[in-house]
Amino acid sequence: MPIKVMTTLLALLATSLAMADPSPEVRWLMNDKLSMLDFGLIRMQAALQQELPLVYKYGALNSINVADAYNPDNNNIKLTISALYAPNGTSDDKDPTTACIHLIEAVKKQLADRPTVGAESSSWVEFFHHAGWTNDKKEDDELAKALPWLLRITVNVQASSEPAKCTSMYMDKNIQVVK
Repeated sequence: MPIKVMTTLLALLATSLAMADPSPEVRWLMNDKLSMLDFGLIRMQAALQQELPLVYKYGALNSINVADAYNPDNNNIKLTISALYAPNGTSDDKDPTTACIHLIEAVKKQLADRPTVGAESSSWVEFFHHAGWTNDKKEDDELAKALPWLLRITVNVQASSEPAKCTSMYMDKNIQVVK
């Protein structure tokens, strides 16, 4: 008899917990709107944070961190990468500035090597797509054409000697070294 009572009480407890309302924090998250821009920025940051330490092949940088944000004043997406200059015996990067340039090149290559989605897509635009978000192929292609011109990449390399900073628009072949 006590086993049946315990089983019944546990079942009632489990049922009441399953039927409980979400906490205020979870309810806020459930009701908060997320734009496709926010969604894409989150996906791009997470992917690059995971991938860059693996694709950067020059051996002089570690602690690579990625952040991105949309700047409405300049109408651009700013991708900021910071890293620590720590060359080892097999490093190809002989100074922080060379490492900075190589990291921007690695970022551009990593973004370009993604599968494409639109007719004239720069492939990193896939971060901003969600299955079923639009049925308008023309709108999809317009997005794929416009977004690459909005991406500004900035790399900050911290070094015990002189730190380096370089920047480039995604669609620009030039990389500016900022002193």
